[in-house]
Amino acid sequence: MFDLNDVWRAFDLKASKRPSEWRNKDRVNLEGSGDLRSVNGNNGSTYATRLALYAYAAWVSFNFYRKVFEAFNALTEGNLEEAKRIADKYFELRNTSLSCHMYFYQ
Repeated sequence: MFDLNDVWRAFDLKASKRPSEWRNKDRVNLEGSGDLRSVNGNNGSTYATRLALYAYAAWVSFNFYRKVFEAFNALTEGNLEEAKRIADKYFELRNTSLSCHMYFYQ
């Protein structure tokens, strides 16, 4: 299973997109099917199957979902260079967007 908190931290997502903030029917259904499991406490985490990982990514945003799907597909097909290229491009676009936002809203 994948740790969604690791995903949240790795992609430096907003606090409002923390896995513990994800509350909708998809989450309830995934918990019921065993595809999503939360561990509470100070060192708590949210563990997800591939299906739940994609659902979480879609909840964050469509663009994030698309990049997660593309990178994971490349990884599972053994194309590590393509997966890295996709992840690097996502970070580059995100950082450019943040820089522009900060420039215009200072």
